[in-house]
Amino acid sequence: MGQRLVSLITREASYAGKPLLYAGTLLLNYLYPPYCPGCGLPAAAAAGLCRRCRLLLASDPDMRRWSEGSDFSYCAGKFYLSQVIACWDYSPLLGRIIQAIKYSGRPRLGVWMGELAADRLRACLLRERCDLIVPVPLHALRRRERGYNQSRMIARGIASRLTIPVSSSVLKRVRPTVTQTSLSGEERQVNTAGVFQVRNRDAVRGSHVLIIDDVVTTGATMNSAAEALVAAGAGRVSGAALARPVLGLHAFR
Repeated sequence: MGQRLVSLITREASYAGKPLLYAGTLLLNYLYPPYCPGCGLPAAAAAGLCRRCRLLLASDPDMRRWSEGSDFSYCAGKFYLSQVIACWDYSPLLGRIIQAIKYSGRPRLGVWMGELAADRLRACLLRERCDLIVPVPLHALRRRERGYNQSRMIARGIASRLTIPVSSSVLKRVRPTVTQTSLSGEERQVNTAGVFQVRNRDAVRGSHVLIIDDVVTTGATMNSAAEALVAAGAGRVSGAALARPVLGLHAFR
C-alpha cells in the first residue's frame, strides 16, 4: 500500500513538474478524494471531475471559430492571428473548472481538459495541419508562485491527442503583467504589448504555430504572442483556448 501510494503521488505530481511542492496536496487528495470543481460533488475520476460534468462537457455542441480581426475589433493595429478557436462558450461550469486548474493545484485536470479540447479541435485543424503547439507562457515569478503553467498543461493534453509537437521553451514572457480580469480592452492591449520574446527562431520559421491558452477574451495576450512569433518568421499563427466569454464582450470594444 505504501509503495503504491508513493508511486501514485510521484506520477501525479510530475504533471506540475514540482513533485515535492505538490506531494502533500496529492496525499490529501488521495486520502480524501477531491470534490468535482464543476458541481461540488465528490469525484472519483482521475481528472477530478464527476461523471455528470464530464458528460456535459463532452456533449456540449458549442464551439466558436473566428477568422477575422474584426471579431476582436478593439485591437488597434494589425491582428496577427489567422484564426482563433474557443472549444466551448464560457459558462459557470467551465469557469469553475478553469479556476481549479489555475488556483487549486490541479495540473492533471488541465491535461485532461486539453485532451477533451483536442477532440473538438481536430475537425477544425484537419485541413490545416499545425507544425508546433506553443502554450502562452507565464512570467517566471508567476510560474513559481503557482507551481506550473496551466496553459502548458492544456497544451500537453492537446498535443498528446493530435500528435503535434509542443514546446514551452520557444516563447518567453519577458516581463510580468497585472491580472487582466478587471481591465478594459485598451488597458489589456497596453498590459500585454511587447511582453513576449521568441527564444528559438529556427523552431518557428515558416511553421504554422498553434498558441494555447485557457481563456481568450479580448485576444490581447494571444495577439501579442502571435506578433512575436510572426516577427520571428512563423508562417502562420492560430490560437485556441478552452473558452471565450460570450456576455459582456462589448465592454472590451
